Amino acid sequence: MKAYFFILAALLFCLANIQAQQKKKLYAERSKFMMSLEGGGLIPVHGFSIQDPFFKNSVNISDAGGFVIGRIAYFFSKKWGAEFEFLPWIAKSSDAGKAQQYLINQFTSKYYVTAPWPQNNIDAGVVSFMIGPTYKITTGRFMIMPKLLFGINSYDGMMNNYTLHLKEKQGNEIIDMTYNWNQDASTEIGWVFSPACTFSYRVTKILAVNMSVNYLYSPSVRLVYTTTEQNYKSQRQTTQEYIFETTFQSVAVGAGFSLLLK
Repeated sequence: MKAYFFILAALLFCLANIQAQQKKKLYAERSKFMMSLEGGGLIPVHGFSIQDPFFKNSVNISDAGGFVIGRIAYFFSKKWGAEFEFLPWIAKSSDAGKAQQYLINQFTSKYYVTAPWPQNNIDAGVVSFMIGPTYKITTGRFMIMPKLLFGINSYDGMMNNYTLHLKEKQGNEIIDMTYNWNQDASTEIGWVFSPACTFSYRVTKILAVNMSVNYLYSPSVRLVYTTTEQNYKSQRQTTQEYIFETTFQSVAVGAGFSLLLK
């Protein structure tokens, strides 16, 4: 008789546990809002390859950078939803010293050159705004959400007010050569396309931990540099503007947490 009671109690416990798990699964499936915050790094596939007249391939924004991502998803059915992503990130180059040396070499035959200490990096600040459809697959506590996002990138300057001081070797000519972003055109807008996937594990009913992978592709990035030559002997200032286009491709890998809300 005791064995029957033990078996009955075990069956009731299993049934209650299954119902509790099913309720949690239903909550995850029926959650309409998912708000996420993540941080991570970028692995460049094809960086900004700069080939303007005064850098000549000496700068390549191809080192890994860091990012923080904010994400809001709204599910209008159990499976389908729409997602908005806000992704500010930094692309870095370790070639700043090489770029500086290239510039110095253009003038050393005629001038004594004084240059600021080379920067370790030349940075490009980029902010991505993306939106697109997402699909939710729920298996127990795990959720997989593939998505296809489209949007815009806002690019901001890699270098600002870098000046070489030149003094003529066989004369008294003194020149300042300044290389910088054109401040009126330092922020450029470009399109971005991003297939992505988020993997989530629910720790509690409303809290989940995430890992995300985004492939970022910008087909056309328009960048603008200016050079300003200030000749103190002739009191003449000359400014030239260089405009060029390139592409950018990168893989962003991040981790963070999400809140699931009805």
